[in-house]
Amino acid sequence: MHDHDVRALASGLFELAAAEGPYEEVLIVRSLGTAKIFIDGKTLHIVPNGKLHRLTGQRVGWYTGVFKSTVDDKLTTFPPPPSKPYDKPSSIPDFRMRLHPTKAIWKFPDGHIEASGPANSYVIPLKDRTAQLVISIAMVIGRGTGRYEGARGTITSLGATWFPYIPGLPLQKSLKNGAIFQARGVHGFRITLAKYQAEQTEECSPRDEDDEITEVDDDCSDDSGIDHDDSDNDGGDDKHCDDE
Repeated sequence: MHDHDVRALASGLFELAAAEGPYEEVLIVRSLGTAKIFIDGKTLHIVPNGKLHRLTGQRVGWYTGVFKSTVDDKLTTFPPPPSKPYDKPSSIPDFRMRLHPTKAIWKFPDGHIEASGPANSYVIPLKDRTAQLVISIAMVIGRGTGRYEGARGTITSLGATWFPYIPGLPLQKSLKNGAIFQARGVHGFRITLAKYQAEQTEECSPRDEDDEITEVDDDCSDDSGIDHDDSDNDGGDDKHCDDE
């Protein structure tokens, strides 16, 4: 067995072991690309995008999303730490006022997955005056195409962007409209395909809601001109960028 086959088998076994029950699928991918800044008044949008790779390094698709905040959010202020006990009902700090709306699409050769949900977003100032943006997002699958049409489930995304230091400017003023930074993410999917689901009632059918984030170009293109594909196997299918 070749080394790549061993890695592919190990990746699939890990995801299989993480699935709960006989119908759920678990998928774990890494995104590697860029994040573009959009500023309109005090409204801040960050649009990450990038190629998707499995744990083996094999390219399997494309990802893009939209994160919404404001330029004056106190992202360097972290919430208070929780307190004991952790093994029985007890108080939990209320962090809901600090959540930021987020949506994203993952494009695989066998279908697309679209999801939205709240993001915990913070900036860690570093000793050399650079900064690390860290984001954890809890999303719910809202739509799927191809193999994922009608799929239900959740997605956890862990994103990060490193902001280099610009002499004479605080981080807040260095985030210029149109600025592009490198971005990386790890995305974990828990998916139940439509063929395993019971027939939905009216109460649990999806509702159409107005989407306030409409002016951000989130098509399948990397207009930064930067290629960050460092995978050890780029044998994935590039058809994930086909127009729908």
